[in-house]
Amino acid sequence: MSEMADFDKISKYFVVEGVLVNETPLRVGSGRDRGFASSVDNPVIRMRVQSGGESLELPYIPGSSIKGALRALLGSFLRSKGQGNVEEVLEGIFGSTELASHVVVDDAYPIGIPSISVRTGIKIDNKFGSVEGGYLYTMEYVEPGARWKFRMEIFNIDLSSPDDERARALRFLLDALFEGLVRIGGRKSVGLGRIRLIKEETKIYEVEFAPEGFQKREVPLTLGSGGG
Repeated sequence: MSEMADFDKISKYFVVEGVLVNETPLRVGSGRDRGFASSVDNPVIRMRVQSGGESLELPYIPGSSIKGALRALLGSFLRSKGQGNVEEVLEGIFGSTELASHVVVDDAYPIGIPSISVRTGIKIDNKFGSVEGGYLYTMEYVEPGARWKFRMEIFNIDLSSPDDERARALRFLLDALFEGLVRIGGRKSVGLGRIRLIKEETKIYEVEFAPEGFQKREVPLTLGSGGG
């Protein structure tokens, strides 16, 4: 894997920019921290931003949540195919404690102000599988249809290469995002957190370094898929 530890130079640099939409309610929580004067038990994670001269507390999707979901999906897909070098491929893309990641996913901030609702739930006793008497909790979630800015950077993997299995794996993940097959955040097992990358609003660029500065060349979206 020596060719994967090549951060002494940047030979390939791709940027994917687009818009995500959560097609089902989205819950990326901040734990039980009632920050920002929240009155609910489990608020969504927020960032304080300045907009139009106002200070707003808006939800956002941590890039680490998106990246983690992509890594988990790819791992499951490769294992389902009986591929033997799954960890090698995952490390070659997402890095490890000893290897820097070839993929950077930015935090996704909302376009506009998303609608947030609150649900009331009942705590389940994990030992007996029954309802714990008298224990209710409230949980925030972002209503379906919110739009989020998406940006991914890919270093030293030729995204258009038919021979690099890491490139094929990344194309598979982009296809999965386009098809709405990725879920993020909490309570995914009950249908929350399904996101879709809007293909018509997504562009992929290869960025080249030239003496006159950065040059961006748009790459067709019909890259094909395949996980190796």
